[in-house]
Amino acid sequence: MVEPASLKEQKDFRAFLAVLLTLGIVLVATTIRGPFSIDEANYLVTVTGLRAGTLAVPGTEGLTPSKELFYFDPEAFGRNASHTPVVSVAPPLYAPIALPFSYLGWRGFVFLNTLSYLLTALLVFILVRRFATERQTPWIAAAITLFGGYAIEYSQGLWPHMLSVALVTSAVYAATRVWEGGSPWFSVICGLLIGVATGIREQSIIIAGLLGITILLFAGRRFVASFWYALGASLHWRSLRHFISSGKGFGIRFQRRSSFRPGWLRVQATLRPAHAFRCSGRG
Repeated sequence: MVEPASLKEQKDFRAFLAVLLTLGIVLVATTIRGPFSIDEANYLVTVTGLRAGTLAVPGTEGLTPSKELFYFDPEAFGRNASHTPVVSVAPPLYAPIALPFSYLGWRGFVFLNTLSYLLTALLVFILVRRFATERQTPWIAAAITLFGGYAIEYSQGLWPHMLSVALVTSAVYAATRVWEGGSPWFSVICGLLIGVATGIREQSIIIAGLLGITILLFAGRRFVASFWYALGASLHWRSLRHFISSGKGFGIRFQRRSSFRPGWLRVQATLRPAHAFRCSGRG
């Protein structure tokens, strides 16, 4: 007796979930405690600051301005030590997402990346299965995602690249629903997801632009969908600016990345503290 296609898909999906669960257990059990990237401390101080109820780096209040206070910044030599407390210029949206995981310690931060790694593979499996004509195609796509690059290394470190990848993949999935004529809510969700991904890894802004172009070209009601996408992508920035303005000023500065790349310019978001921002309930 030949099994219905829907029953085969259900079996494949349950089997894939079991594989992900097993892989997740192995990754958590084999994680080696140690640094992965020199940029990890730059992200970490944003979380410790949020836990302390401030957008600045805790413990630097009232100290004499000095470049040594930027111990967490890989490019401390380029920072302007003119005031204290000092702040991190890491993308700002990692801290509120990682805050709940911080109470589990270092492994909590890594666990967030491990979950993001598994979620990315799950989304790839689901997305490819929707368009594939062969049963094994989503398995191949998921295997490439899991083991065909450096993603597995990111899944066992603190640096939040894998978290951004999961958010970008989620945004791509939402975009495919928009291409198929889905609800405008998918446009909003797509914009929100890619916006948050950009707030964690600023390079994702390139993908944000490309997704916007695909929605404009392929969505059923392209102008309506593009409007909702842009609205979703901008909402988190409005909230962020309101949050920053309660205790910080916001500025943009251009800086040469290094002397051996003379033509490479980048934009850095700099938070200039006006006064310490305190969460409610803290003295």
